[in-house]
Amino acid sequence: MSDTKETNVQELPKLVQYWFKVLSMVPSLKFPGTQMEIGFTLFSSIVLFCIRLLGIQLLQQIFSWPIEPKSIAIEGSASIVGIVHSTLLCPGLMVAFSNHRYHPSEPRKCAPMWWQTFIDTLIQFCTGYMIYDGSMILLNRFDFDTMTMMPLQGDDILFLGHHLATTLYMIQTRIYQAGHMSAMMCMVLGELSNPSMNLWFITSKAMTLQCCQDNIIVQMIHKYNEIFFCLIYLMLRVILGPLICIHMSYNIFCSQHAKDYLPIPLRMFWNAMIWMVILGSYSWIVFTYGLLMKHFDGSTTESEL
Repeated sequence: MSDTKETNVQELPKLVQYWFKVLSMVPSLKFPGTQMEIGFTLFSSIVLFCIRLLGIQLLQQIFSWPIEPKSIAIEGSASIVGIVHSTLLCPGLMVAFSNHRYHPSEPRKCAPMWWQTFIDTLIQFCTGYMIYDGSMILLNRFDFDTMTMMPLQGDDILFLGHHLATTLYMIQTRIYQAGHMSAMMCMVLGELSNPSMNLWFITSKAMTLQCCQDNIIVQMIHKYNEIFFCLIYLMLRVILGPLICIHMSYNIFCSQHAKDYLPIPLRMFWNAMIWMVILGSYSWIVFTYGLLMKHFDGSTTESEL
């Protein structure tokens, strides 16, 4: 972390110090032929994969989820990883935004060096998650008995496309050393509801299992988390998201920083990405609104999408 020398690490926010301690333990690794650091990206992917394996054991050994069919614990553990990723990423993003002015297309050089290192670490962590999750989608479709790849399903293609486009967006902000705060804001909009969403996935699955379906605690967690999940998701995707995206689109197209540091094709791609997330949320907006309304009209809540 030589690029943070001008700042005493002890003076930085505590959360930043924790991230830097982990970063200092990860060997430096450059992408071949470039100076772009990818060591923390690969480290994050490996750690998240290990959490996936531990999650399966946690559900089966501690919470008595069935060993067969395997897909139940696998899906549950995927949600555990999603919770861990969002829970670590979002507080870091909040600290980053609270310590530097928000400007979607601003170049990195406008920020202190410690802040640049910190947000690069967060972007690498999120990139690592995209690589991990995309790899798991492909791995789950691979038949080890016949050593062949099974056909990808519709959702597989959708998620892989999202992960690829998101990864390209984050990598491009690192290459051009600008526009990183637009990617960070997209992370906030996308990840802030993820802990409650993934907890909802877990409890929805749990309530279909013999070991959990009569558990009052699981039912209570499911009910109140469902209300919270629907409220925060609708607030982010219906109210805050469009307003923030309008500002980001204007800034990326019209600000002087964008014109100076970001080529027009790149700005067009980023704007398409920003709005695809919002427009692609339509089915989930309808679904979560329906879930929420059922809590107010006395109907039974559906557990499955």
